[in-house]
Amino acid sequence: PPSTLIYISILSNTSNISQAMENDNYNYRYANIAPQTNLNTVIFPFDAVKMKYDTSVYVPLMTQNRLPQHDFDKFFEEVYKNCTMPNPKKFRKRLFFEFLLFIAFIIIGSASWGSSGTDDDDSWMFGIYCYCFAGFMYLFLLFDSICTAISIRSQFKAIRGQIQQIIDRDKQYFSGIGLRWRLPTDHARWIELWLDFRAQAQYMQGGQPAYQPPQY
Repeated sequence: PPSTLIYISILSNTSNISQAMENDNYNYRYANIAPQTNLNTVIFPFDAVKMKYDTSVYVPLMTQNRLPQHDFDKFFEEVYKNCTMPNPKKFRKRLFFEFLLFIAFIIIGSASWGSSGTDDDDSWMFGIYCYCFAGFMYLFLLFDSICTAISIRSQFKAIRGQIQQIIDRDKQYFSGIGLRWRLPTDHARWIELWLDFRAQAQYMQGGQPAYQPPQY
């Protein structure tokens, strides 16, 4: 399957597990852009089109079959069952409609000015009104865009707590099989699956102290 080929590519291109974990995850602790899946962590970003997390990259081979596909799917079923996903599509439609109104007033105003013959022509004044409304629509569109961004961010913060409850509930089970679900610090734009058993194996091979998963 394509996802298997992707994973094989990840294996071939990642030579140092610890360094990959450090570079690809810790630097994104407070970021809004999802990091890339690497040998030690699988990333599932939120797909605003499908309104779900993109889990297409996952294959049980990534966890050495510690997490079968059925159990993996069950985890995300619990997420969708207990969380209200944000709907950016609804916001985009509204902003697009407001943008169309802005353009329409510009076009109507320009057409009115073009058809006016004298300065006191009614069409000239109508054009002025259209430009005024266009200016208002521009300011309203800017304000609504900012409010929309804040609203979506707040929704992701809200569902973060809901997903974290699911993660905390099953933490002991996943820890027992060398896996750990994790969320970004203050939002849920992606979900991480940390393959702690890989880091543990590397530490043991190198004669280093027992690996301790980061707690944050």
